Amino acid sequence: MDMEEKDWIQKTLNKNQVLNRAKHKRCRLSVFVSIFIGIVICFQLFSPVYSQIPKSASEGIVTESLESAGIDSTLLDKMTAAIESNEYPNIHSVLILSNGKLVYEHYFPGKDEIWGHPIGIVNHDRDSLHDMRSASKSVVSACIGIAIGKGLIRNENENIWKFFPEYADLDSGDKAKLTLKDLLTMSSGLDWDESISYNDPTNSEIQMDYSIDPIRYVLSRPLAHPIGAVWNYNGGGTEVLAAVIHKVDFILMLLQSNICSSQLELHITIGRNCHPKAPINRYLRLPQG
Repeated sequence: MDMEEKDWIQKTLNKNQVLNRAKHKRCRLSVFVSIFIGIVICFQLFSPVYSQIPKSASEGIVTESLESAGIDSTLLDKMTAAIESNEYPNIHSVLILSNGKLVYEHYFPGKDEIWGHPIGIVNHDRDSLHDMRSASKSVVSACIGIAIGKGLIRNENENIWKFFPEYADLDSGDKAKLTLKDLLTMSSGLDWDESISYNDPTNSEIQMDYSIDPIRYVLSRPLAHPIGAVWNYNGGGTEVLAAVIHKVDFILMLLQSNICSSQLELHITIGRNCHPKAPINRYLRLPQG
């Protein structure tokens, strides 16, 4: 074999090696791309998708996708994942409405309690009943505002005794000046202590709840401070405001106006003993009936 033939063979081998290396690179790239695509497909198939359109509720609430509403779904997906990983602990539910349409609805397991007594981890859903506690104070205040807007109450400076002529025997001294605003701002000056445990029978709210007439109990409390001078947490004031809402026929107005959709199933329970396991999907609890 002469030198020319040897050179040709060597060049051919070198060329084949280059082609083989290129082929192996293409194979590795192809395998990598296939694996990557597979991972993406698996992620899409098996990872939670939080940006789907919420299920239509029986109440007739209109739903819409986040994308249609112009909301970045990736941000909410991250938020949901963070809640589920307990980065933001014990959040039970998140609902988002945009332009009157429900675009996001998600529920999470979390610790709950009834009257301060832990009941463990609850797998919450749209029908779960909650121990609302002080969240109800904001709702009651909002209802007072709506009642004022609808003309059922003149304004927040209305004298509280106007709504309770049956307690005229308590309307004396400086207490005669009590207004809705004083109760809304928790500056009524009434002697009230909820700073101690709710398991303690001397807690003012517990005493109110076990009294024969809770409204009388609240309004009979002596003044510990001048009216409007000191802020003091007072659940009794909210109880009185809820009774005002009932007295001005707020619920009747609510049902006859466009505040509640005609398709909204609203269960109204009047009374103080609404059992947390009651077979009611939705209810509005008024302390006094």
